[in-house]
Amino acid sequence: MNEKVELSLRRQHIDSKMKTRLRIYSIIAIILLIFIAYEVSLGTITILLAILGIVVGLIIGSILGRVFRLDWDEQNSKVTGYIDLIGAFLIIMYLIFLLTEIHYLQTDLVLSVFAGVMLGRVLITRHNMTKILKAWKVV
Repeated sequence: MNEKVELSLRRQHIDSKMKTRLRIYSIIAIILLIFIAYEVSLGTITILLAILGIVVGLIIGSILGRVFRLDWDEQNSKVTGYIDLIGAFLIIMYLIFLLTEIHYLQTDLVLSVFAGVMLGRVLITRHNMTKILKAWKVV
């Protein structure tokens, strides 16, 4: 199937709230990555530490991305998503960890981890949505 047609079908069958959530996460990740690149250029954080933070964040984001339950809404022919109780608990625990560790770690490192988390959540959610669409033979 043509890649443009497949992308159009994906967008057509994704709930608007999910699209908005992914856009917000993507924008946050891009802004944080730009800020981290700026801090690396100033020498505030080493490139190795920034990459390490992003990789750790990608792993955490992938785990957090899996706590969102994605389902197929047959009535509307769309992928929908919501957070279950376990997912909400994990996100709250992560936020508590992030807020308490900010005083002990280098702020730029925390921001690089957070950028990785946002990016990881976007990537794993997109991956899971594509799996659902393929399972229902939409794309």
